[in-house]
Amino acid sequence: MDSDWAQGYVTEVLYTEHFFRELSPSWLNYVAVLNGCQPRPLDPGFTYMELGCGLGQTVTLLAGAHPQGRFYGVDFNPAHIDWARRYAASAGIGNVQFLERSFLDLTAQEVPECDFIVLHGVYAWVAPEVRAGIQRIILERLKPGGLVYNSYNCLPGWAADSPLQKLVYETARNLTGDASQRTQGALKAIEELVGAKFAYFAATPTAGKMAAKMAERNANYLAHEFLNEHWTPFYSTDVADEMANAKLNFVGSATLAENHLELLGGDELQAKVKTQPTQRLRQLFQDLAQNQRFRRDVFVRGHAQLNRAGIMRNMESQVFGAMRDLRNVTNVAKVARGEVKFDEKAFPALKEALQQGTWSIGELRREMAARKLMHLDVERTMTLLAATSIAVPCAASGRPAPMPANPKQLTIPLAVNRALVKRMVDNLTPGNLVSTLAGNALSLDPIFAVILSLGTQPWKDRDELKEGLLAEVKRRRIRFSKPAKEEKPLDDAGRAAQFFDRFWTEEAPILHRLGVIELA
Repeated sequence: MDSDWAQGYVTEVLYTEHFFRELSPSWLNYVAVLNGCQPRPLDPGFTYMELGCGLGQTVTLLAGAHPQGRFYGVDFNPAHIDWARRYAASAGIGNVQFLERSFLDLTAQEVPECDFIVLHGVYAWVAPEVRAGIQRIILERLKPGGLVYNSYNCLPGWAADSPLQKLVYETARNLTGDASQRTQGALKAIEELVGAKFAYFAATPTAGKMAAKMAERNANYLAHEFLNEHWTPFYSTDVADEMANAKLNFVGSATLAENHLELLGGDELQAKVKTQPTQRLRQLFQDLAQNQRFRRDVFVRGHAQLNRAGIMRNMESQVFGAMRDLRNVTNVAKVARGEVKFDEKAFPALKEALQQGTWSIGELRREMAARKLMHLDVERTMTLLAATSIAVPCAASGRPAPMPANPKQLTIPLAVNRALVKRMVDNLTPGNLVSTLAGNALSLDPIFAVILSLGTQPWKDRDELKEGLLAEVKRRRIRFSKPAKEEKPLDDAGRAAQFFDRFWTEEAPILHRLGVIELA
């Protein structure tokens, strides 16, 4: 059972390893720029704090991606803090500090004033007095003009399914085992209720489907999601009112598409939202329009709304890049409203540019002009590419030398990434690498990490490197999961060869253009 110091929060099992890219300073700055606020300066330095950092993966990797910043992770669970400190030490990341404190105990002397304060998924899981402690910390520690990220389960999306959480919570209280085991047992018991024709499940079929889907997820995550005593989904208006206690004003959403109402619904829906008299009411109506169940709100302390000229100046220097394989991306992207189409003539040129590296809006304007594409609205197109996850906001512009056709050696410039690769190779677990150009981290399959490790030694040609991978797979007896559908069954060597080819066609170009690796 949880200890008295837990304040109704699950502490007997660790939270899961996760990285959330939306918490990046460069990502939050983009939300500010897009919605007419001043971004926080990242050079020569800034201060960043994550409240409820869990195992510290996000704050640690962001510290690695922003070596000029000072980062703090705060969590009241000593097991989390111990894990986070070990993780940061193993990666050689020294500009992050972890504090074992509850939000009611953290003092102003322990953390300097911050440019960014973030909390992911915490607000809907803690008691009212703890939320008041969060508001106090922000009021005391956030600089004027500073940005806050606060994500939480919300209404109306959770209205129909929230009884499911109550059922899991109450059922689990009467089961044995640790929090993870009790949660899984409760979900199994609830699945049986679905077949017993309970009226609630008949009236709310999504709840039964959700119970079945949740039972397949990470057990520790489920315990933290369902067994917290004070689990409460919020209307956005209520969170905005509580954030006002810390002198915060709503800026926009770190779920980038939600900053573009035209992508979320038809003309009538847009009109109903737009004509509401206050931003507060517009956000509530937008949540109703989407049946929203999770929000990623960004707030600012002191909402200095810029004029159009100021917004344009900030947007001119806004940087974008691509953290995904773009080869098969077309000029048509799916959105909530249906689809958005990009200029057929200009889209290939933008794709080609993004495959070279990261660009500011100003640089892209000049590049498109040089390609005789003066008609293209670069700013509008890039914001929509970001809203549809084709591009992402980045920290700095940079384009490395073109990737050689037949590289003979691979270099990992950052010591942080060399340490992260080693950790993945040693443990054969998925992980992340950091990019200072993106100001963010990229997920990496452990087999790709093995290829990177082998590639740091010179090789004659790719066939020699592939043979090295196959030998490593055999030596370590690495086993691959089998795809659900496979035309021709492959052995582990065949799957390793598939991974090798995918690395060079999909992964290496991304890592190269974002400065994570260098090829010669």
